[in-house]
Amino acid sequence: MAKQKLGKTIKESVVNRLKKEISGASSLFILEYLGLSSVQMTLLRNSLRGPQSQVLVTKNSLIRKALKESKIEGLDNAIEGPLAIVFSSDDICATSKILVKFAKENEKLILKRAYYQERVFSGKEIEAISNLPTRKVLLAQAVGSMKAPLSGLVFCLSGILNKFVLVLNQIKEIRRF
Repeated sequence: MAKQKLGKTIKESVVNRLKKEISGASSLFILEYLGLSSVQMTLLRNSLRGPQSQVLVTKNSLIRKALKESKIEGLDNAIEGPLAIVFSSDDICATSKILVKFAKENEKLILKRAYYQERVFSGKEIEAISNLPTRKVLLAQAVGSMKAPLSGLVFCLSGILNKFVLVLNQIKEIRRF
């Protein structure tokens, strides 16, 4: 009886950890990793540290329960077979770029689903997302677009001032003679 209780306690703590990770993540990915070696899984984990992502492997029933309790719908049909779940607190594009690149290098990794802002994405949609620029790049482009007209205005105004100074210098030179 004590053994059953311990198992139930461990399962509850795993579900609670999954719920905590789900609530703290901006996006999550479901991957099928059947056939990947432990070295490849370690490489995947290490490559995802940059975009502030974490890979967890646990029982599918616990994943289902945590998703249900977190009120995330649409992922139930993807939870079959040996799965890893990736939680990312970074931009979905950055994480998907790493996952798609890793999946191309390791054909046994299958991108099943992603969840971002209450929307479920398929594996092909994850690949499409990976082709988008990251949030940082988009912000830099937006700032550059807003900065360009202002820089042009400053350049024009400084040109007018420079010409005005040149005219004043010419008048000064003419008065000397």
